Amino acid sequence: LKKSKSKNKKKETPKKQQVAPDEGTTVAPPPVKLAPSMDVSVHRLRHLNYQPKPILCLATSPFDSQAADYIALSRENGSVELKSPDEKWRSVATIAGMSSRTVDAMVWTCGVCTSEREEIVDATQSFTSTFHQTHTRTHARRTCVGASRDGTIFVLDFARGNLSAVTGSGGGGVFSLVSLCGKQCCVNVDCPQLVAAGCQDGSIRIYRVTKDSQNKAKLDLVSTVPCAGTAVLSLAWLRTEMNSHGMGGTALFAGVADGTIRRLDCVSTLTNARLTGTSAHAISTGTVVSNENQNWKSTHRMTVESYGRTTPTRVWALKALADGTIISGDSLGHVQLWDGITGTLLQSFDQNDNNADVLSLAVSANECRVFASGVDSRVICLERCLTIPPASSGPPKWVMTHAQRPHTHDVKAMAMCHRRDYSGCFGEGNPNEILCSGGVDTKLCTYAIQEFGKSRPRSIYPWPCVSPISLANEARVLAMRREDRVDLYKLAPPTTVVSTPVLVKEDETLIGTIGIKGRHNFICSDIANNGRFLVLSNSTGLTLFRLDYAEEKHGGTSLEPFRIELDRSVRMPCLAVKFATNTRLACVDFN
Repeated sequence: LKKSKSKNKKKETPKKQQVAPDEGTTVAPPPVKLAPSMDVSVHRLRHLNYQPKPILCLATSPFDSQAADYIALSRENGSVELKSPDEKWRSVATIAGMSSRTVDAMVWTCGVCTSEREEIVDATQSFTSTFHQTHTRTHARRTCVGASRDGTIFVLDFARGNLSAVTGSGGGGVFSLVSLCGKQCCVNVDCPQLVAAGCQDGSIRIYRVTKDSQNKAKLDLVSTVPCAGTAVLSLAWLRTEMNSHGMGGTALFAGVADGTIRRLDCVSTLTNARLTGTSAHAISTGTVVSNENQNWKSTHRMTVESYGRTTPTRVWALKALADGTIISGDSLGHVQLWDGITGTLLQSFDQNDNNADVLSLAVSANECRVFASGVDSRVICLERCLTIPPASSGPPKWVMTHAQRPHTHDVKAMAMCHRRDYSGCFGEGNPNEILCSGGVDTKLCTYAIQEFGKSRPRSIYPWPCVSPISLANEARVLAMRREDRVDLYKLAPPTTVVSTPVLVKEDETLIGTIGIKGRHNFICSDIANNGRFLVLSNSTGLTLFRLDYAEEKHGGTSLEPFRIELDRSVRMPCLAVKFATNTRLACVDFN
């Protein structure tokens, strides 16, 4: 440092004093600003073992020209994150969930009401722009419905951070969910808010999202379709009559575990009786509870080839296009296109060469691109050939154009979303379509649809939006929050002069672990600066502990926690907690 300073001094030339032309006085040169510096000691911990969880499901909110998209992301520990593509993929809300109830399927309903499209929101709220105001009003009507393989269906309440309206399916585990909300629905009519669930016993149960007296979403069963004797693994829902509203004039396509794809049409019983010449009660496979004049009728059964295997081929993913084309992904690694009207196979593609399962499909908004991936992490793109005329009068052919492999392990979920503002300022702009994929490697990958074959995808790593670490500076204790417990670690004492790195034995730093018996994951936690108090919160309420430390003979530190009883009025779930002082705690609830 001394040599560099001496060299700099030789190069520097004395600045001449400037003379003001008007007054004739000398002006001193401006002072030289020194570079900011700070002496710190870095305490690096490499043994906390933070492990992000794999992604199970992705679901994008219905597209609206006056609102931004949100994408819901569920993980293996039962938590669900709500990310905003227009805010640099920030997690705007999180549901801690339960470790025993993973969210295996999710779907959105838009909740559009034609009489409320021009509704003015609360005048007390402040908005940065008109687009922000319309987005807030539009998103307030949306509802995200989830299901688990433990046999429950529920509403994901991101505003309150919990699972509400939990309902038993009555048919075992739920493997798939689908709704009618899309570009073909809710254009000039009210949204029916219908959700279909494929159950383990082979039935399909249809629910309607309604509001209770407290304006909370709930699920009402409106129809039951006993489709098959084995589990329904995948679903696709298509509106066949454009002038119809609600459940009538729609077709359900179910991928069943016996290797078949079933088509079910919801039509009027009187219409079917006239067409078939039979009685109305003998032609249906299921009834609509809310309307006795509609029934579900099985019209087609498409069998997926098993190629001589004794076990039937599983249809893990289904998508339905507006022209009636059905796209399936199965357990043999095939992506197949079917004619949904006649039930014939149109084309078949191999997603991989190892016959690995295809677990997820995604379709672009113009329905000219289809993306598929699964156990083999290769993401392929199928494009419809609109420029090349087909060999016959049939529909245009599809070709495999590009493939990418950004993931290292299985890809379990894919979804399409739109992004307007790439600066992250939540501004208004032209929506650009983006493909999202996630799986076992825990990261979320995004692809630009228009440049899928030219540009590489962007990886969004699963770092938590809020740090799970809290520090007690006076006590030199670090608290690491996990799903079901909080681990306390002892830090090395501060030193004034550090000439060489100070090594600390990792197995001697753990003081103790504090947990609460229950199925709910922790939402937030904090430790007082003196290390005497620890606060935890989950979906059931707030818990406060007093911590007593004792030095052991061999030089370690033991921990003895004592639970402090809180008044019922403050024992509520909290979104964030923070010790302002050693004896004063600030809490933010979900209200």
